[in-house]
Amino acid sequence: PETARRLSCDARVQLVVEDGAGNAVRVSPVRRFPPEWMVRQLRYRDRGCVFPGCGATAFTVAHHLRHWSRGGPTTLDNLALLCSFHHRLVHEHGWRLRRDGEVFSWTRPDGTPYRTGPAPP
Repeated sequence: PETARRLSCDARVQLVVEDGAGNAVRVSPVRRFPPEWMVRQLRYRDRGCVFPGCGATAFTVAHHLRHWSRGGPTTLDNLALLCSFHHRLVHEHGWRLRRDGEVFSWTRPDGTPYRTGPAPP
């Protein structure tokens, strides 16, 4: 299920409910993808992947901190820029990411906080 959730982060999914004759009865809005202006602001704010020590700027995605399928809004406060590797850590390996103001905190799958070591000399 987590792999499907990660893959759906990058896909355009729209729910279409049909009646017995195949006529569309209800079509869900596609609002989960941030508009281009929001992606630009996210890239400006985060400057790259927010995993400590990464900072990759290529192959990044706008990740919902509270997943869209669980009611998370597509707002700057609920988005973080992640590279594809760290995006996979969240969705497939149980890592968690939170944001408190301007600070992002990561939690390992066992529940312990991820802390960075000292910077190299």
